[in-house]
Amino acid sequence: MYARDIRDCLINNGLHFCGIIDNNISKIGTECLGFIIKSPSEALIPYNKNATVVICSKYSHEMKCQLIAMGYNESSFIVVELYDGNSNLEETETAMMAVEKGYDAYWSIIKGKADDCVLFLFPYPGTGDIYMGCTYLPAYISENDIKNYILIVTDNKSKRVCELFGENDIQVISQSEMDEILKAWEFLGSELMNIKPLLHWGWRCKRYLYSDKYPQVTFNEMFVYDTFEFSEEPMRTLPKKVSNEVVEAFFEENELIPNKTVILAPYAGSFISEIPDVFWEAIASNLTDKGYKVCTNSCGPKEPVVKGTVSVFFPFEIAVDIVNKAGGFIGVRSGLCDIISSSNAQIIILYEYGFNATNMNFFGLKNMGLNTETIELYYHTGLKTKVITDRFKSNVI
Repeated sequence: MYARDIRDCLINNGLHFCGIIDNNISKIGTECLGFIIKSPSEALIPYNKNATVVICSKYSHEMKCQLIAMGYNESSFIVVELYDGNSNLEETETAMMAVEKGYDAYWSIIKGKADDCVLFLFPYPGTGDIYMGCTYLPAYISENDIKNYILIVTDNKSKRVCELFGENDIQVISQSEMDEILKAWEFLGSELMNIKPLLHWGWRCKRYLYSDKYPQVTFNEMFVYDTFEFSEEPMRTLPKKVSNEVVEAFFEENELIPNKTVILAPYAGSFISEIPDVFWEAIASNLTDKGYKVCTNSCGPKEPVVKGTVSVFFPFEIAVDIVNKAGGFIGVRSGLCDIISSSNAQIIILYEYGFNATNMNFFGLKNMGLNTETIELYYHTGLKTKVITDRFKSNVI
């Protein structure tokens, strides 16, 4: 009996079991485990900020929607998934252990900090996601009068993106720790854990992306209206400027030509591009024939250098200035495109069709208002490299 298993699991973990609710009118008013079964409206209206509902049903999605319609938010319930013929007691125990571990991890971070300290979590380490989160974070902090906070990320790359915006109180934890802290927060709520996740996906109770429900929105607007819940788009914050001496040294070391260099970026961390090597090689050949110095942004052996180009790799903090001084950038849509979006160089971005590929309507720098001068194209097998290189004019002398 699931209700008994859940009750025992909760009590064994020091939590209070208050009663049982059900939508089935034939069960409402009957007794179970010493409790009179109530309807959701009878038990949960008016809104009870201290209530947490454990959902155990194959109709969990409908139940979550029902609770949201009653005024409860996504941190007000936890779902125990049902699988035909199998008891979920072990999975429930595992989930409760994760909650306990996440709560302990939260306090290990917050210990010694100010009582009002907020943990901003970046659950997904995508470069573009971190960039967009940091872009609007200052406005959110100002609007909510937040005095003390810590940024929590899962890798050093994400930390470096945060540092672009002058953030210095950043802590790196493992992805498993991040997931456990989130599970604890989902179950216990913001009154016990002062946490704000900076992720735009409906990763808790929704079975759809915000953009699936509102297909006209962009990646940028997902953060504005879904993640931060602003009433209107606030002023963006851009990365801090760096010393020109660092950029000069980079150009000298790699023998790059100011205003006559094109940086190719054929790789993305979030998906594997299907654009063939020969396409990039043809672009490089065309540009070289036009007198440009062509290089490939490559972080190592897993990102082979395009034939006919030289290998370069630059840290995020000088990316905008490097691209500005180079004059040109051609790449697949990736988080790096967000990083360099404030550049005044000629930027050409290629998008791809298909599952797990980038969508120009959603991710386009123009649509997002990040760079209105960017040239954006969908790659297809009939696309001629000359179409790209002939349009490569602005800013490259």
